[in-house]
Amino acid sequence: MEEMQGRTRRKNTELSSSQIDQLDAYFYRHDIKLTKKNLKIVSKALNIPHKRIVEYVNYRQNESRESSHEEYIKMLQTLSDINMQIKDIWKRFDSRYK
Repeated sequence: MEEMQGRTRRKNTELSSSQIDQLDAYFYRHDIKLTKKNLKIVSKALNIPHKRIVEYVNYRQNESRESSHEEYIKMLQTLSDINMQIKDIWKRFDSRYK
């Protein structure tokens, strides 16, 4: 019985897709800074519990950080590859004129 209540409790803390769309549109339209006060204002305006909005914002920030980090790592790898190619070209150039 407790397991069932735990599942329903977890489901109730998630936002519906329409609520997520509302939040994304509201944040985009109003260019809101993510402060506690502003999130409470958004909560009242959209009639979505403040705690759910905070969880969603934290999730989106973590997701954004992870994707930014992955892109950064890819960029570093690309720059490293370019650097190796340049070194290789210089080695060939030097060997021709020795």
